[in-house]
Amino acid sequence: MGRKRIRLDGMKEHVKIQATLPCGWANHILIHKQASLKEMNPEQPFYLLDDGIQSIPPLFYPMLNKCLALPLLPEWAGYLWENGRAHELITLLDEGEGQGYAAWRVLSATEKWQSVIQEGLQKMIVSF
Repeated sequence: MGRKRIRLDGMKEHVKIQATLPCGWANHILIHKQASLKEMNPEQPFYLLDDGIQSIPPLFYPMLNKCLALPLLPEWAGYLWENGRAHELITLLDEGEGQGYAAWRVLSATEKWQSVIQEGLQKMIVSF
């Protein structure tokens, strides 16, 4: 990210996405599987790219919901984001200075997320 060196391990951990642009040029992107909702392994930490337009990265809730075997509601996203950061379940990897995208790592630690959810339910911050 940014000026940091990125080491690729073949295509084992990355997905190649390609599209043809309207001008006819081919556009190729390599993305880590754990940054892709479709390709991610729910048992491993996942990564989010954030352009800063929204207060929470758009894929946060769908990816967290996919990796946790816990009942989650989309309305809880704000609470989960704030408390996930407070409990170090979500960490900033790169602020994206000059690149336009911040990078986040989210742990898929079910027990810790369950504690965060239970606390929110007990304090009536979130509800079903």
